[in-house]
Amino acid sequence: MRAPLTSITLPGRHQREAASELRAIHNPKAKSSRPSNPLRVVCISDTDNARPILPPGDLLIHARDLTENGSFDEPHTCKVIIAGNHDVLLDEAFLPKYPERRYGQTKTKADLDWGSVIYLEDNCVTLDFPQAESIGDVSPSSQPRRLTIFGRCFYLAEEIAQILPHLVVFGHIHVSYGREDVVLDGVQRAYEVMTGWAGWMTVGWMAILVLLAKLKGLVLPNRDQEGTVFVNASVVSGSRNTLTNEPIVVEF
Repeated sequence: MRAPLTSITLPGRHQREAASELRAIHNPKAKSSRPSNPLRVVCISDTDNARPILPPGDLLIHARDLTENGSFDEPHTCKVIIAGNHDVLLDEAFLPKYPERRYGQTKTKADLDWGSVIYLEDNCVTLDFPQAESIGDVSPSSQPRRLTIFGRCFYLAEEIAQILPHLVVFGHIHVSYGREDVVLDGVQRAYEVMTGWAGWMTVGWMAILVLLAKLKGLVLPNRDQEGTVFVNASVVSGSRNTLTNEPIVVEF
């Protein structure tokens, strides 16, 4: 009799469980100060032609997958989007190779009128907001980084660890919709390596880092660290890509 799928044990399960327990024990506090007039960032992704009801805010970020040219007219001072794997119209290298994906349309990326929408492709933009002079970097991303509830992308995780932005917005993995506030310290980096490919040696290194952090906390108590907010803003889910989830609002 064939064993049920639920009985399958993946290699490294015990190491990952130990690493998760160490990460939970570590649990550093991120700074949570909030100004009286905060910057409101409205985050959405994977709308797939759906039109979610958008709350008011200062900055609207659409992280990926409009599917077509998606139109919206909402009260946001700035609107920033990036493309996803569904947005083939915006991929000038893909369409010449696979012209059948045009679905009979002759218009190209050059025919789009973005209006006040800022489209990012291999570039960045600096926006000025009077409420948030020291917010730092905000990173819209098409792929999730390597993190507990958000799926995995090793190279993106490496880049984020170097930049240490205040906010990372992404999508693609619809079932992992949500927000997580993370302090990107040595324990977190060791955890990400552990959940990717490492073994018991990295778990041991995590244990040492957690112990050192606890000792440091005894000497210098109540020291909150700068954190990064990770948002999987996928608003659709299910096999039919039904509009299910609400936009996520982050305030700084």
